[in-house]
Amino acid sequence: MARGRATPTPTLTPGGPLTPALPPTRGGEGEQTNPTSTSPPNQPPSPTLTSTRPAPLALLLALALAAPAPAAAAPRQVAIFEDASNDATGPGGYTPPGDADYRDGDFDLRRLTVSVDGEDVLFEVTLGAPFRTPLTTTRSGSTPVQLLNGIALQNLDLYLDTDPTPGAGSSACIPGRRVAFAGGRTWEAAVVFTPQPGPARALTRDALGGAADRVVFVDGLQVLGRTVTARVPAALLGGPPRPDWGYSLHLSGAAWERTFALGSRLRGTRQPDAFTLPVLPVPEAWAFGGGAMGEVHPRVVDVLLPASADQRRILGSYDEASGAFARVPFLLAGSTPGGARLAPEVTATPRPRPRPRPRPRP
Repeated sequence: MARGRATPTPTLTPGGPLTPALPPTRGGEGEQTNPTSTSPPNQPPSPTLTSTRPAPLALLLALALAAPAPAAAAPRQVAIFEDASNDATGPGGYTPPGDADYRDGDFDLRRLTVSVDGEDVLFEVTLGAPFRTPLTTTRSGSTPVQLLNGIALQNLDLYLDTDPTPGAGSSACIPGRRVAFAGGRTWEAAVVFTPQPGPARALTRDALGGAADRVVFVDGLQVLGRTVTARVPAALLGGPPRPDWGYSLHLSGAAWERTFALGSRLRGTRQPDAFTLPVLPVPEAWAFGGGAMGEVHPRVVDVLLPASADQRRILGSYDEASGAFARVPFLLAGSTPGGARLAPEVTATPRPRPRPRPRPRP
């Protein structure tokens, strides 16, 4: 019986024409099949399908990473304040500490800038000299003090009057600073830049009680030359800054250890102190000079004020006889850096007296 020739089977390619498969060829005693066919000899080859596989996941990830990220929006500046230079003398006669680590400009406020960056508020403070940490960080003991917050020599206390309603906030300052606030104003939030935020936070809580919950002791300060930046979630301040907010920024020297004045020890009265460098009549290595006798004069050596304000008069407004601290005003931002102005005084609105009821006629 004669062996018949197989009929060529078309090959199917998606998107292309039907093409006949090559017929098998005879060679010697065996048969050689089409090299492109996977069918056994004398069997019709199966249709060949070609398809497009999805790109590997690694390739897609690489393309996503290579794509340029959208540019982040720059922080939006909402307030800027300028302060006079070379006025870190408190009420006028303070002199700097005597240790060689201190330099001119270390306690001289120059500028405060407030910006909004997403859900955060940025507070940038610029001084007259670069921030730095001394090579030696020991005081009375032999163990170095751990100073890991970007600054080492200064305390910067920023009080925010976010509600001008009389009595809405607190009138007490950070313990040890010895200042109060003018014009009936109070603060509803505060931001503190200090070398040891953890211990200072604990001391402030002991002194201020519930008001300390509204004080943010910033960890992880960012320092660049003469400027230090604190990033604070707006939620901790009651929301983003508004045009009617008042600002009061105070600078004092930072102590690294808890100490009590000799007079306090002798009298048995120890004022709470969140690591504030003392101000004595005569300067010492780690104490300002030029202070008055007693314990009422301010330990704040510079405050943020417009050019029209007299810092000597403001920080000299304390009263030793009554024990009243100097009263520092709040500032309102202006349309220009030099346009800041003192916040107006606020007074409680007296409640109207109830009208007497008419007596019934007999």
